[in-house]
Amino acid sequence: MHKTIILSTCLFNFNDNNACNFLHFCIIITRKNYAAILKEKIILKMVIYNER
Repeated sequence: MHKTIILSTCLFNFNDNNACNFLHFCIIITRKNYAAILKEKIILKMVIYNER
């Protein structure tokens, strides 16, 4: 969960695309479920956005 939150936060920092791509790759390899990652990413992105 921690890595996914980092990725979602990274989506707001477009200047750090390399870090985003690396984290995205690591999460996909870890979770082995791309569809779940996309869904989780969207939900967490919305949560982080609402908290700010």
